[in-house]
Amino acid sequence: MTATVRKFEKRGASAAQHDVPNIGLGMLLRDANAVFNRALREELAQHKITFSQYQHLRQLWQEDGLAQVDLSRRIGIETASSTAVIDQLEKLGLIRRKRDPQDRRRIIVTLTPPGRALEKPLDDCAIAVNLRARAGLSKADVAAMFETVGKIIRNLRR
Repeated sequence: MTATVRKFEKRGASAAQHDVPNIGLGMLLRDANAVFNRALREELAQHKITFSQYQHLRQLWQEDGLAQVDLSRRIGIETASSTAVIDQLEKLGLIRRKRDPQDRRRIIVTLTPPGRALEKPLDDCAIAVNLRARAGLSKADVAAMFETVGKIIRNLRR
């Protein structure tokens, strides 16, 4: 049970009453995201990889050889923030940077063999966290949750 849910229940509110504008639903989703990410960070730490490093590697496993600016955009962070993470990954020998021969201003980021080799063990971390999160939920529960959260996202993007 999250702190948000406990706070509402102390006030005598049931789970069905948690949709107080800007508090209930948003806070519940934020808390779920926070505990999920914390669990993933703990799993990744066993491999000495941070969550930010994993986000960068995950994008490169999907499409290697991205321009640094495109990599940052896909993750949803500023290029300056991405530069520090890419510096770390390069120091660890997991990625390489090179200038784009067609446009010397662009930096292309590619995986090294050790960076590619981390895909399965790090994805296994994410799978383990997902399985923990889904414990006690039926397939129908999970499908309904995906549908509901998807609707929330679509509603708020309008």
